[in-house]
Formats: sequence, structure tokens, C-alpha cells
Amino acid sequence: MQLHLSDQSRYERISASLRAVVSTYPQALRQLCAPALDVLLTGEFSQLAALLPTWLADLIPLDDAQIDTLGEAGLWLWWYASVLDGLIDGDTHPTALPGAQQALLRALEIYRHLGLADTPAWDELMSRALLAADAYAREIATRTMALTDLSDDNLALWEPALLMDRAAPFGFTLTAQLHLAGASVDDARRTDLAATLRALTAARQIADDASDWIGDLGRGQINSVSAGLIRYARRHRPAQTGTLSPEQIVGYEIHAEHYWAQVEQVHADLCQQALDHLAPYGDCRLRALISAQLRSDALGWARMRERRASVRKLFGIGGEASTEHCLA
Repeated sequence: MQLHLSDQSRYERISASLRAVVSTYPQALRQLCAPALDVLLTGEFSQLAALLPTWLADLIPLDDAQIDTLGEAGLWLWWYASVLDGLIDGDTHPTALPGAQQALLRALEIYRHLGLADTPAWDELMSRALLAADAYAREIATRTMALTDLSDDNLALWEPALLMDRAAPFGFTLTAQLHLAGASVDDARRTDLAATLRALTAARQIADDASDWIGDLGRGQINSVSAGLIRYARRHRPAQTGTLSPEQIVGYEIHAEHYWAQVEQVHADLCQQALDHLAPYGDCRLRALISAQLRSDALGWARMRERRASVRKLFGIGGEASTEHCLA
């Protein structure tokens, strides 16, 4: 993500705040957390979590100190969420848990300091946390199954709504910002901007899943894209999917251009939904962020199409029409 100079300065300021807190930890905890924080701060979503209040500020104005504080809380919360996600995926070692615990507590303490604990906003934070936990529980239910044991109902869980629910705490920044700005309960920004963020997070996750699905499958995990590809294979080659293996699914990828077109369309539709919800607000930084996301993801989709075409050319095979033995 290419940041404006002012955004980069703010991100560095927020990052320094987290580093300063970690530097006060007892030695063993500090030595455990400091390297993990350095890695976290290089991530694109860390920038999004920290800078979302900045990108909402033209629609929900606050002073710079409040924007920094909300950004810090969002980044602490993302630290916790990223560890939770990594543990469920099997990519993160349990030694990350002490840092995640402190990150969550720090986020909650900041929200309390901002006066949110005794407001309806706090109830929404708890509701968002519950929604995300349930989404992860639904996801985990499919993790222990072999591909051949996954029913279409299991695979159907991996719809955009699951991705939105899993990221529900991310949207609390919007709730907190509206509360601090004194927005009324029936302020249209509550529903419009919440819908925008839900659509945006699902679109981002689908794009990430499209680039990561082979690696995930190699570790015995499905994601939204591979789940859809398995369902697509079952519909189009039912006689060959009884003993489906990860290797067969990966081999089928290059023959399923219609499926990949559908994935791209779902992604585009989500981005358009996000933009449509912003229509009443004209030009704004959040709209610019979504437009930039669309441009970036378009390059990714093009690279994936080119790779599949190159593999088909290498083996002298056609596209979707040549599927007679693609799952054999």
C-alpha cells in the first residue's frame, strides 16, 4: 500500500507508540514481543488498521490526538486478531499468545480511556467480538475434515458473509469514531460506512485467498477460493471428484477459467457495493482507498490469468473446454 507522506508520518508515530509500550514490558516478555511487533508493522493490514481513523476523518472529523489514539487502539486490536488468525491457520506458534493477550488488553484500555466503556458503543464491541468468534468457530468446523468428507454445505460456509463476520471487530473503529464525534443514533453514516467496510474487508480477503489458496491447501486448509473451486469441480466433473485430493484440485485450477471469472466478479461486485454505499458522500478518502484497492487487485487478477494461460500453453492444452481428464 502506497501511503501519502502525512499518512506515513502518522503510521510511524502510531508504531512508535506501540514500541514504547513494549519497551516497558518485563525482559522476557519484551524479548518475545519486540520482534513480533517489528514483523507486524511491515504488514499492509497493519497500516489499514492504524490509519482507518485517518481515512474516515473527512467524513467523521476528530482532532489529531483522537485520530492517533483510535489508530493505536486499532493496531493493538489487529495484533491480537492476527495472532488468533495465525493460530487457527497453523501459521503461528502458541508462543505468540502472551503478546496477543497484552495487545487485546491494551486496545480495551484505550477504548475505556476514551470513555467508550459506559456507552452503547461498548455493547457493539462485544457483539462484534462474538460475531467474529462464531465465524471462526464455523471455519474451524471444516478444518478437521478430509476433502472427500467436506459436504457442499460445509463448503458453502465460505461465502463473503463469513469473511465479513470474521473481520467484524475491525469495524469498531467506525463506531468509536462516530461516538467521539457526537453522531446521533440514527446518523446515516453508521449504516452506510459500516456496509462499506464490510464489503471492503470481504473483497480484500477474497483477493488474498486467491493468491494464497495453493499454499493453504498444501497445509491441509481450505479458504474461500479453494472451497469454491472444489464445489465448482464437483458440479462440472462429478464422476471424477469422489476421491478428490489437493493435487487434483491444484491441477484442475488451470481448466476452470469460468470459475476464476466468477471469483473476479464477486470481488468486483463487493468493491462496487462499497462504492455505492459511499455515493451520498461524494469524493472522500475512503472512496479513494477502495479505488486504489481495485486497481491493485486488478493487477493481481491479471497476473493469475497470465500464469494459468502460460501453464496451459506449456502443456499444450486448452482452457475450460479441455476438462475430460483434468481431475484424473
